[in-house]
Amino acid sequence: TVFLASGTTVEYAARALDARNDLRIITTSLRVAGSLYPRRDFEVMVPGGRLRPQNAGVVGPLAEEFLRGFRADALVMSAGAVDPDGTLLEYDVNEVAVMRIMMANAKQVLLAVDHAKFHASASVRLAGIAEIDALFTDERPPPPLAALLAQQQVEVVVVPTDPRAGRLHAPVEPGPGGQ
Repeated sequence: TVFLASGTTVEYAARALDARNDLRIITTSLRVAGSLYPRRDFEVMVPGGRLRPQNAGVVGPLAEEFLRGFRADALVMSAGAVDPDGTLLEYDVNEVAVMRIMMANAKQVLLAVDHAKFHASASVRLAGIAEIDALFTDERPPPPLAALLAQQQVEVVVVPTDPRAGRLHAPVEPGPGGQ
């Protein structure tokens, strides 16, 4: 079982799941669900709730309650910004609420962000860097953040960029355990 959050980076990361078989995917992204549901060997589940027009993400109390009912082997998520002190930030408090539930219910938390997120700012605290297991990005993090990641034993994976799309090329694949 894999949780997939909403956001454009997660949409690209979801493409890596083509190499997998027989997965249960629980996503708060209608775009991700729409791209994966044709796979007959995937069970794709989406919570009910309010749809955010900014990213087609599902949020709200119904989504939160639905997500509390599941445990997953991995969560693939992104963040609006990664502060130099290791704070992960987002733009929407409702998005953070559903992401926090998925984080709490996943064995592994995988963060996928492009290098621009190391210099971006957002106002809602999502988590600390110590709460993730691995960071997938297109460029090495700035030295202070890289040192903090090493100190917290967060695996850092630098993934080449797809020059046509300007996005991570070889998206994140969930860890062992499959479903």
